[in-house]
Amino acid sequence: MEYQSPIDYRTVFNALPGANALVLPDSPVFTIVASSDEFAAFAGALKSDLTGNSLFKFFPDNSDPPNVSDDVRVSLAICISTRKKNELAVQRYDIANSDGTFSEMYWSVIHTPILNSAGEISHIIHTAINVTERILSNIKDEKIRSLEPAHNLFMQSAIAIHILKGPDLIITLANEPTLKIWDTDKSVIGKPFHEVHSSILQDYIDIINNVRLTGISYRGYEYAITLRRNGRNEVAYFNLVLQPYYDFGQTVPNGVMVIATEVTEMYNSRKEMIEKERSLELAIAIAGLGVFNIDFRSGLVSLSPQIMEWLGVDQKQLPLNELLKKIHPDDLVSVSDMLDILEKEQTGKRHDLVFRAQNPKTAEWQHLRSIGQVQLENGEPVALLGIIQDITSSVQSTQQLEQHAQRLKSFIDSAPFPIGVYIGREMRIEMANKSILDIWGRSSVSIGQCFADVLPELKGQGIYEQLDRVYITGEPFHAHHSRVDLLDEGGGVRQFYFNYSFTPLFNVNGEIYGVISTAADVTDLVMIQKALSESERNFRLMIMQAPVAMCLLREPSHIVEMANEKMINLWGKSADEVMNKPVFEGLPDAKEQGLEQLLTHVYDTGEMIQSNERPVNLIRFGKLELRYMDFVYQAYRDGNEKVIGVLAIAMDVTEQVVARFKIEEMVTDRTQELELTNLSLQKSNAELEQFAYIASHDLQEPLRKINMFTGMLQGSLDGTNEKAETLISNIGISVNRMTNLIRDVLSFSQLSRMEDETSERMDLVEILADAIADFDLMMEEKKAVVTQHGLPIVDAIPLQMVQLFHNLISNALKYSRPGVAPEIEISGEKLPIVDALQLGLCEISGTYYKITFRDNGIGFSQEYAAKIFNIFQRLHSRGQYEGTGIGLAICKKIVENHHGTIYATGIEGEGSEFVVVLPERQPT
Repeated sequence: MEYQSPIDYRTVFNALPGANALVLPDSPVFTIVASSDEFAAFAGALKSDLTGNSLFKFFPDNSDPPNVSDDVRVSLAICISTRKKNELAVQRYDIANSDGTFSEMYWSVIHTPILNSAGEISHIIHTAINVTERILSNIKDEKIRSLEPAHNLFMQSAIAIHILKGPDLIITLANEPTLKIWDTDKSVIGKPFHEVHSSILQDYIDIINNVRLTGISYRGYEYAITLRRNGRNEVAYFNLVLQPYYDFGQTVPNGVMVIATEVTEMYNSRKEMIEKERSLELAIAIAGLGVFNIDFRSGLVSLSPQIMEWLGVDQKQLPLNELLKKIHPDDLVSVSDMLDILEKEQTGKRHDLVFRAQNPKTAEWQHLRSIGQVQLENGEPVALLGIIQDITSSVQSTQQLEQHAQRLKSFIDSAPFPIGVYIGREMRIEMANKSILDIWGRSSVSIGQCFADVLPELKGQGIYEQLDRVYITGEPFHAHHSRVDLLDEGGGVRQFYFNYSFTPLFNVNGEIYGVISTAADVTDLVMIQKALSESERNFRLMIMQAPVAMCLLREPSHIVEMANEKMINLWGKSADEVMNKPVFEGLPDAKEQGLEQLLTHVYDTGEMIQSNERPVNLIRFGKLELRYMDFVYQAYRDGNEKVIGVLAIAMDVTEQVVARFKIEEMVTDRTQELELTNLSLQKSNAELEQFAYIASHDLQEPLRKINMFTGMLQGSLDGTNEKAETLISNIGISVNRMTNLIRDVLSFSQLSRMEDETSERMDLVEILADAIADFDLMMEEKKAVVTQHGLPIVDAIPLQMVQLFHNLISNALKYSRPGVAPEIEISGEKLPIVDALQLGLCEISGTYYKITFRDNGIGFSQEYAAKIFNIFQRLHSRGQYEGTGIGLAICKKIVENHHGTIYATGIEGEGSEFVVVLPERQPT
């Protein structure tokens, strides 16, 4: 569905900043065609009086210099000749006061051409922006400058304006319309509001105080107020706007500015009309309606006098076909079709139709609207009753509005300042001129697109909420030097500062239908102000709040201009003894120790000097002390890079230096002791490792002979002694268990000697393939399934890593549940560094991998999770499951050799999970 604009361009025209007039290019007259409220106010005339008159009729030159009308005419001529916008330099044009004097005013005048379809200038927008306040900023006091134009404007306004200040609501300003409403004179100025108007109810006083205390504006329509007028109390009705009033430079309101329009007569008239409209006949007469009745059975039409006048007939009743001859030929078909449908309908259908008929007096085609309903008898249509209304003026107004809307759209598009118009609470973009698109960083937007969709980066910056508040409350919002972050079309963030306003737009019924935004980019000004205001403050805060001793020494004599508390304490003097004096005058004990030469060198050359642990003798708090200092002397320069002082930064490291001296003495003594101890330990460890290897190797020889002799003994019995064979079998089982135990002990002892083996880049998928190669028969017998995913490539000792995987897979197969096929899942994933630190893995930087061995075996109770990695630790008897109790201890040793960790979790009867954490890279 095509997007329909509800915008009222006259409202937009009035909401634009500055005084605006639309003039014809009919030099030298320049006839005014349309004007904004502000333009009319400054001209001191009604908008209806302005229209059709020359631009220069209402703005004659001041009798005293300067005379600027010639400049304006020249600018208009340039605009006409070039067909381009022309902006004058700031012009002084004094506004005439009611007493014949002139107020000094300065204006920024802009002439913007509006071109028709043929490219010719059809109109010129004359924009006058009041810049008096800025121009007079160096002439008048700030407060007088800000109040004087407003005071003159208020006092000359045709609307009642008064200002009430302080808790007592003292009347500080009341213009002539206000005094007329109050039926009083200027003697009320300076008096409390409640004393002047004792008849006013406390509710209205409370509303005024609420605006003053909260800073929230109030808007009231047809608000009833009891006033003492003409010697008696009477109720009057007002449309009110109450705005908080701020004293110059203050951020908290000190009063309230009241803008009041009395609507008592309007209110009473409307009330009286509502009472009269209870009668249908009176309503028709007031509305200028005509009544008709078409009898379908006779084909005759009965007309009221009003319709007879409109159609130029002298009979109250005439045939329908005669009436149809009065209708415009282009509308006759639609009217005839409508009558045919209504005559055939049996539902009492209504109709609403617009057609044209020729006015018998003017011969012009007038637009008539017919509304009616079919009358039924026994379910059959017998007549059409209805009313007709002359809507010619409404249609013409609509056409004129469309023309004005197009002109206004052209004006907004050409405006030199950013303007945006947003409709509805969802803030659909109705209009956005080129200036605002440039600020948004968008080349174009689609009409009807939501503001938030075009500028999603504004979320969280309060802009959406400000627009919504203006739309809901009807109160304008003004921001001053407000930061706004915008994205350009490349996605980069741009930081701006704006003075911007959101102003509600009202329709003819006083209802808000949208918001208009205007803005001024003040980014450069804000950044300059910030730089100037923060530079000095930051520098001083840096020194005074620095965690180390700092001071600033100015001029060649090194006068102490600034020194923080740490520096004063380091010197061991009071602030009065050293501040604003040459440093070696305040610290005579620091002379003749080489510091003077260093400071002078920095000041003369601009080169920085740094020294660590420099000994300095100081008399601190009346006692001579040797202190060790780390300090930096840095040149301090002005805006022209000229050295004007030295910034000194110092740190007292006496305690650290003295402690280091003591530690160095202790370390020297302890180093000698540790070297002797380490040699002894290395010798003991080597002997223990050799013993374990030899003992394990030598123990296997007797076991092999026992196994051989028991085999020979069993062969000699030849089945004759069953008991002996049982004993021999038990001996063989014990021998095998002892052999396995010795082998595992030997493997465990060898791991210590393998700690320094060189690691290689290993794909753990290949390691897994090598590890399960020995389990083919067992996996087939138990119908075991091994799956893997995500196994990484890491630095590892190949033989140890194969043994690690072999032992963990063997463990899962060995402790499977009877009758349940083993399912072993081996997975790998990166471990977050936070988790690695929680596991105590902080010596190796970089990436860690978590390799998980998960099975569906018999599991174990979690209370044994730490014990199962101890050597010879078993959770089941040898009769239930084979094993030496060393396999998991070997796994733990291998993982520790690789600077990792291993842990286990289990649920008894449901399975277990062994987790190995390894670094991707081993330390070099």
